[in-house]
Amino acid sequence: MNEAVPISSAPPMPETVSPLTIAARAVEATGDTCPMPVTSPEENPDGNRCVWVCQHRTCMRHGAAGVMAAFAAVAVPGVTVRASGCLGQCSIGPNARVLPDEIWYAHLTPADIEPIVEEHLRGGQPVDRLLNPRIHKQFG
Repeated sequence: MNEAVPISSAPPMPETVSPLTIAARAVEATGDTCPMPVTSPEENPDGNRCVWVCQHRTCMRHGAAGVMAAFAAVAVPGVTVRASGCLGQCSIGPNARVLPDEIWYAHLTPADIEPIVEEHLRGGQPVDRLLNPRIHKQFG
């Protein structure tokens, strides 16, 4: 007959940590000022932006590494580009989220990064044709 193992002697369960928690811990540990998540101008007095580019499985299969490389190749003052875990929009990836603007881009390719940089990050106008239609319903 099998003996029950007392709970106190069972091995500890590994901590389940979301990608957002990992990102928050990294910011806390390094002092990185990339805002994640920032929801209002009051939380981001310097006006800096952060672009989070999904590097999770499905987005990676659809070319997210190239999207990340294209963003990383362009320096924009006041903008930090970071790899993120899953952004929850797998079927329409690769995805990127711009904070604190709360602009989400979908179906990205490396060729899409130049208009995002020029029109949105430098010019202040999101690129309508690349917006995530699930989040920005008026463009769906």
